[in-house]
Amino acid sequence: MMRGVLFLLACLALSAAAHADLQAGLAAYRAGNYRAALQEFKPLAAKGNADAQVNLGFLYARGHGVAQDYKEAANWYRKAAEQGQADAQFNLGSLYYDGLGLARDLQKAAEWYAKAAEGGQVDAQYNLGLMYATAQGVPLSLVQSYKWLAIAAALGDKEAEESKKLAAAKMSADQVDEAQALLQAWWAQRK
Repeated sequence: MMRGVLFLLACLALSAAAHADLQAGLAAYRAGNYRAALQEFKPLAAKGNADAQVNLGFLYARGHGVAQDYKEAANWYRKAAEQGQADAQFNLGSLYYDGLGLARDLQKAAEWYAKAAEGGQVDAQYNLGLMYATAQGVPLSLVQSYKWLAIAAALGDKEAEESKKLAAAKMSADQVDEAQALLQAWWAQRK
């Protein structure tokens, strides 16, 4: 029993130190000191910290503190995305969508957007809604489009609200009812 408590305390201490380093990296980034942010994020990312990995990927994608390198950004985003980090999933989807550092692949973009959207990432919800409306990487589905756009709109995305209205104008009453049922089920899972 004592070993378990000591292990837990050691984990909490390491976690607190990692959190402090992550916060120092974020503060350095906000101050425009990208090299210092890089120095804080890199060791944490190498140890598997998903938040540090997504931030490191962002530095590479933007060329902040390092030479811009979309392949390296994709590498770090993927590591975080595979751990369920929604922003990393969205960013990896965006690299696939735009063909930056990876071959353009709309199906993979939609897959990563879907994971991020399920994780509550609003931009991914909006993008996935648009992809369903235009059959990009997914089959055409105004019902799915409406669902994701309505979720993004409910979470504050004003463009999603307008796009949802456009999708609804093309839908039958039965399709709107189906989309509403999917929405209710999605929100119920989050309670």
